[in-house]
Amino acid sequence: HRTDPALEAKLDRFFTENPKLAEHYNAMSKEELIRKLMFAKVERAETVVARNRELEQWVKENPGIVVKAVLPAISPEQRHERRHYFCLGP
Repeated sequence: HRTDPALEAKLDRFFTENPKLAEHYNAMSKEELIRKLMFAKVERAETVVARNRELEQWVKENPGIVVKAVLPAISPEQRHERRHYFCLGP
């Protein structure tokens, strides 16, 4: 686990500014926290799948339009991990 001092400071500031939310999360068990985190990841993944399906359908309905994806500046490892986000064709 890597610690980013800027991120830690940002989180500390957020918790200070939102004490009731911090109290809410501090009262949760580890299992509850893990399930909440995993649920957010599942929702995000489902959103990506739904968006990609809509995009694929749009591309099929508009064959004359050239689609170019602008990939963010990420490492080759991250690009490989995220390749399923950008599956628009060969």
